[in-house]
Amino acid sequence: MEKKQRSVSLSFVLLRFAIVMLGCMLVCCLIWYIGFVQLQNKGVIYLGYVSNQQVEQILAGEPKTFVSPGDNFLAEYALFGQNGAVMESNVDGKKLEGLTRFYRRTSTVYMSLGTPTPTEAL
Repeated sequence: MEKKQRSVSLSFVLLRFAIVMLGCMLVCCLIWYIGFVQLQNKGVIYLGYVSNQQVEQILAGEPKTFVSPGDNFLAEYALFGQNGAVMESNVDGKKLEGLTRFYRRTSTVYMSLGTPTPTEAL
């Protein structure tokens, strides 16, 4: 007499595969989250709104005087003089060129509207 072979259904195999994959994904997400939180606590990475808070703190101060925010300032900035020359910036190269183009474009818009440019308002 032959022994009857025990067969495993396809649905059982697929269900087991899905459960194992879900478990592995949850473990990976947990490891990623713990690593992310540790990097935030050590100050290696910042949340996205930190740079906005830094800019708001600077803008809340006296607008007639500009105090350099220092090296740990996250947002990119360039301070332009009355003639449009860059007086101070924390970027260089192509990023500075982009900020300069943006300044020239927005100052042209201000002039066409008859309102003072951002540097004239200071």
